[in-house]
Amino acid sequence: MTDYGYRYAGLRPLDGDSVHVRAYHLILPFHQIRPGRTGAGDYTGVAGHIWVPMDDETTMVYNWEYSTTEPLTEEDRLERRLTEQVWYVVGQFGAPIFTNNWANYGATFNPAGFMKDANGFVHLRGMVISGTIGQSIFTLPIGFRPANSELMVTMSNQAICRIDISPQGLIIPTVGVNTWLTLDNLSFYASN
Repeated sequence: MTDYGYRYAGLRPLDGDSVHVRAYHLILPFHQIRPGRTGAGDYTGVAGHIWVPMDDETTMVYNWEYSTTEPLTEEDRLERRLTEQVWYVVGQFGAPIFTNNWANYGATFNPAGFMKDANGFVHLRGMVISGTIGQSIFTLPIGFRPANSELMVTMSNQAICRIDISPQGLIIPTVGVNTWLTLDNLSFYASN
């Protein structure tokens, strides 16, 4: 134990008389700092995790890393999986909320959500119900929006449904039925 949290280490024998030592610092209330790497050449990065309790059973983990000498390149970020594909679930902490009485369908279907892949494409998923056709389901945040309006085709209650995605991030079903409609497999390039 320390004044700021605690530190711990793991030991692993290597070839010959060598031992690999990896020490960690846990800085209360929820930051963990991982050690630098030996044998990593000129790389002088520092990395860690932020463990955020969401409720009694769920913890969100943010991974972070930075270089003490120069900014990380996009190649560095991809190599270290810092551009991990994260699904944002509508209505959960840090994500947009439903608008116009839309809600998740529930049961065994995915909740409404979105993610942006390493190539800049946004992917939608989930099944929603009960909102108003012609009114937005939710609004995508900046960085997840198309440059121009995107018109998508999906299904709603066994019928064709048109979804418009505006440069302002509005996800609007313009034609369809609100008994249920799916956002699964809708994708577009985000430039806004």
